[in-house]
Amino acid sequence: MLGVHALQLGLVRCYGARISIDMKFGPATKKALRAAQRKVGIRDDGIFGPTSNYSMRWPEYYDNGQFTGRCIRN
Repeated sequence: MLGVHALQLGLVRCYGARISIDMKFGPATKKALRAAQRKVGIRDDGIFGPTSNYSMRWPEYYDNGQFTGRCIRN
């Protein structure tokens, strides 16, 4: 479930989602993903696939693992 954890961190840090980072892809995570998909202009189906991964921004981290405060594209 590390992928869900990374997705939730990205939704919280880069899209301002107010969801728990609980490593569970539940209704709140799906709703936040759909909102992020709409924001980046892709189909808001709530399915995290290659298009979402490529289109969304993700937290950037320093080498020590600390969040830089910036969100970037992969």
